[in-house]
Amino acid sequence: MTIMATYTVRGDTEDLLARYDRALPRIIETAAAKPLSHVCLPASSGIRILDVWESETQLQDFASNPQFGMALREHGLPEPEVEVSAVHRFAW
Repeated sequence: MTIMATYTVRGDTEDLLARYDRALPRIIETAAAKPLSHVCLPASSGIRILDVWESETQLQDFASNPQFGMALREHGLPEPEVEVSAVHRFAW
């Protein structure tokens, strides 16, 4: 089942966006699985990241990769709050 993971990272928006931009290449390089879609948005109290995954298993493979957590820590990004939702339709 296709799912969407919404990651909320709280803090100074501009600082978090800069840290995210520095961390993303490392996250992509070491990812065990990659989402179908990835969007990062500035928010009033931080940043929000929206990933669409083919399955919850793929999301878990990604999230449980120790390299993911290491990339977050190396760039000073706090652990995100994560909300997972079933996707009804992923297309026009």
